[in-house]
Amino acid sequence: MRKRFARKLFAVIFKENHLLPYARNSIDRNLGYLNGSIATTQEATPGIGGKSRAPKKVANKTDEKLEQLVVAVRKKLEQTKYAQIGTLAIAWELKKLGLEEIPKPWTVNRILSRHNLTKKKESYERSGKPYPEEVSIFQVNYRRRIF
Repeated sequence: MRKRFARKLFAVIFKENHLLPYARNSIDRNLGYLNGSIATTQEATPGIGGKSRAPKKVANKTDEKLEQLVVAVRKKLEQTKYAQIGTLAIAWELKKLGLEEIPKPWTVNRILSRHNLTKKKESYERSGKPYPEEVSIFQVNYRRRIF
């Protein structure tokens, strides 16, 4: 975190050309490290940003048709009364439709979250109704129990 901030700070100082000789000494990094930060930020937009190092192409992306099918099955299950709407129910429906490769549950979860179809469980709220104290069913007698 500290190194990344130092690189961004140096890049901003370099772009503005303020106190350039002092910046290298104050950041306490070698020239190769800081010159790399200059190269990545020169092509970027002005400011602290930088050239993205994220992959440009995702290798194993889910097919768009499969995503649409999962979303359609989920919406159909939501309309059905008393139906389960989870990932296993969606996989079951896809199997009934004759799909050969059924996606794994975590893939279905990611698809649903991308399309904002996930629901959070509601937290339990107490009603405020006073409940009776804990009452013992048995009366204790040291010689015998009385029910």
